[in-house]
Amino acid sequence: MPLTNLLTSLLQKALPQIQAIYLFGSIAQGQSTPESDVDIAILCPERLEPLHRWNLAQQLARELHRDVDLIDLQQASTVMRFQVVSTSERIYTQDENKMAWWELQVYQLYLTLNDDRKPILDEIKKTGTIYGR
Repeated sequence: MPLTNLLTSLLQKALPQIQAIYLFGSIAQGQSTPESDVDIAILCPERLEPLHRWNLAQQLARELHRDVDLIDLQQASTVMRFQVVSTSERIYTQDENKMAWWELQVYQLYLTLNDDRKPILDEIKKTGTIYGR
């Protein structure tokens, strides 16, 4: 069974409410090696409990015979969400329109963050220091 189908099947079984599954990192970019881990990001309506997420990652690792990094997008930073959405392969979605809207919001929040931090980054470039150090 192809990796994307296996991941989708396992995650839908473990998380029936799952809204989206993203495959990112070296595997999604076609640059994996036999030692590469599997980078997965998921979106559910609610945050996953940390222990539940960890147990799920361990279950996936056993099934895939590879280390797994499992990111809960409900708990991820704006930057991490942007990196996942902009560089990944979405391998499952429960509702295409809802996910298109959610991904658009991710881009908007990232652009707002960049606008907000531009003066700070410009000052760092100008002075070569952070907080005067």
